[in-house]
Amino acid sequence: MLKLLHYRKCSTCKKAIQFIKKELIRADYIDIVENPLGIDTIRSIYEHCGRSIKELLNTSGKTYHSLPNKDELQAMPIEHLFEFLSANGKLIKRPILLGNSGCCIGFNEKEWLALAIQDEMNSI
Repeated sequence: MLKLLHYRKCSTCKKAIQFIKKELIRADYIDIVENPLGIDTIRSIYEHCGRSIKELLNTSGKTYHSLPNKDELQAMPIEHLFEFLSANGKLIKRPILLGNSGCCIGFNEKEWLALAIQDEMNSI
């Protein structure tokens, strides 16, 4: 089953949830602020998605912009960044849709639907 990593107050996440419900996509919902992700989980997402670590950073949020060392954040060793992200879910780009077939970082209807279909096909 797909997993939706979201933050309940995020407007983009709200749109993503509406889309999932409209398309009848089955997913487990995980609020990454109320239920912070562990370092191993963040590492696993990073490896599973096959994206750059910069794509996991929410660089448009208030939390990121309020950091005094945000320039250093992208340059820090990856394991330290995993620790940093696990301590603050608002710094993780969201929403993230995780499936056995891959993942989507950020909300894109076409990509999400393709992942949902692929995951469903692989489970048959």
